[in-house]
Amino acid sequence: MATDRASRSTVVPSKFGRIGGLNCWEHSQPLLRYYEYSQDVDLHISSWPSIFPQHNPGWPYHIVPETCKNIFNILSQEVVCVVVLASQILTEKSKEAANVQGYAYTEKSGGGFSTIFSPFGQELLEPLRPDEEGTLYAQVDIKEKHKAKQNLDTVGHCSHPDQLSLRVNTHASTPVFLANDL
Repeated sequence: MATDRASRSTVVPSKFGRIGGLNCWEHSQPLLRYYEYSQDVDLHISSWPSIFPQHNPGWPYHIVPETCKNIFNILSQEVVCVVVLASQILTEKSKEAANVQGYAYTEKSGGGFSTIFSPFGQELLEPLRPDEEGTLYAQVDIKEKHKAKQNLDTVGHCSHPDQLSLRVNTHASTPVFLANDL
């Protein structure tokens, strides 16, 4: 197990810039997001399972594609970077492999809602159909984040470090941690 601080970073350097990412409902954790933002991310990769449209009035609205896209419209402005939202789709074959046949939300194949957002929160392309698998392309300028940060910089001039801060544990994680090992 790596023990250096960099091994617990949620952002890694690449030839495209600094890449970070979270999975599914990790995006609902403001402190995880803020830790990523503090590492000056350029490109955020958001990984999600299939999420289906509301199929009846009792279906929870927080797990429909429209809500997730609204979350990422805000997140792209909050993190101030390009956000790639990558979602899974369910086909008839994959529904069987995932053992989800017969569930109300999987009556139809699909569940995809992949798209790309700018640092200003704009959706940059026409998304694929919910049942379409494919590759998305968008022309992006990673440096646009600097323009966006002039207005909103959640870790910089908008952060109020005089009132709030985040403490991050950079020690290697183990099932048992002895206090005298600090």
